[in-house]
Amino acid sequence: MARYFCQSSLMRLADSNQALTDHLNRLLSGQDVARIELAKRMGVADGTLGRIKYGKANPTIDVVDKIARYFRMEPWELLRPPVDGVREQAAVYGDGTPALHEEIARLTKGQQRALLAMIREFTSS
Repeated sequence: MARYFCQSSLMRLADSNQALTDHLNRLLSGQDVARIELAKRMGVADGTLGRIKYGKANPTIDVVDKIARYFRMEPWELLRPPVDGVREQAAVYGDGTPALHEEIARLTKGQQRALLAMIREFTSS
């Protein structure tokens, strides 16, 4: 029984690490800033971020939390296998808020400012 538990736990850990790698690669692809600069902004060492990006790391909860906060996500979202498409994510997560955060995080800073301006204009009328 204990052996089965350990193997099962290791399998879930491997799945979580792969999910983190997949999420991080997708989120980083939408950034127009060098990885080293993003690492500084997140408060994570660039080497650590690189190892996660290439699936060679076993990051601490603190590191996962810093990455999640940067992208305005919850840490558990980074450890869950990605679901393709915003509509499917909304179905999984309920109201779709985490999926919206991911979509906004992929925008460039200029696109984010333009979106904010449109939201302000829409809500002021």
